[in-house]
Amino acid sequence: MRQPKPQEESFSVHDRLHSAPKGLLRSTRRVYHITPKGVESLVHAKEMFANFQQRFGSLRRLFIELIDPENLATFFVDGSNRQFQMAQEMLESKQDKISAVDLEYILKEYTLNLERQMNWANRMLNRSKPRLVPTARQKPAKAQ
Repeated sequence: MRQPKPQEESFSVHDRLHSAPKGLLRSTRRVYHITPKGVESLVHAKEMFANFQQRFGSLRRLFIELIDPENLATFFVDGSNRQFQMAQEMLESKQDKISAVDLEYILKEYTLNLERQMNWANRMLNRSKPRLVPTARQKPAKAQ
């Protein structure tokens, strides 16, 4: 059964956002402003998200052990596709908010990571190929 949240975390949407008074806006759109409690909640959420990567790294070994060999291909391919999509969406949505220098750095580092991944994948492919063992051929005897 789901546990109720502690009182300090159970803010309603109305505690986090408030709208401008009616009559101040001439359009049909309503403009919302974040309240001090909402700002506090947002800061807390950002901190939790920033720490997520570190916590996930600790659990990574457990996830690896829980994946059955028959599900590995699906997990591996889908996971790498989702990871790329997330990186792409994140960068494209934020590229106008970061400096050109930071954008170039991010993309160069990402390119280096992709090259490392490709090199690793190629090494794994080469290991999985059957090795052809050269055989000693006997030269046919020349007719005399």
